[in-house]
Amino acid sequence: GVEFRKATLDSSPTLVKPLMFGNNLDGYAMYAPQHARALRKSMLAWLQLPSPTCARRHYAHITILDRKRSRRIMHAETLRQALADAVSPQRIRLVYFEDTSFAAQMAVLSDTDILITPHGAQLASVPFLRPCASVLEIFPFHYCLPYFYGSLAS
Repeated sequence: GVEFRKATLDSSPTLVKPLMFGNNLDGYAMYAPQHARALRKSMLAWLQLPSPTCARRHYAHITILDRKRSRRIMHAETLRQALADAVSPQRIRLVYFEDTSFAAQMAVLSDTDILITPHGAQLASVPFLRPCASVLEIFPFHYCLPYFYGSLAS
């Protein structure tokens, strides 16, 4: 496996327990939830974005994060409209991160309570969701890797 000994999370290096990439998915990304929280806090500070809290809102902010090419949600706009009709006045967004700056992606995610997205690399952004956010990961038919991105959640 590949071993990582240091990670820079703030302005000073922070030692973390070694992460091993082996034959299973244990420790795939983060050794513990506090590492995901530290990553989120550092990146949001670097981007000068406010740190989100777990405070309850009057209504949830729901983001449908789709992909333009492979593993995309069929009829994503129809899904967005159906959700908007069903849960009004909740805020529903349909976004695509291709050609979107990292800062803009972080701003959307740090304001998201419920993320709906197909399985794929865009789920590497899970650490930047609001604390207490939920993720609905959509897998293609006959394809499932449960917990693949789960270690990124804090």
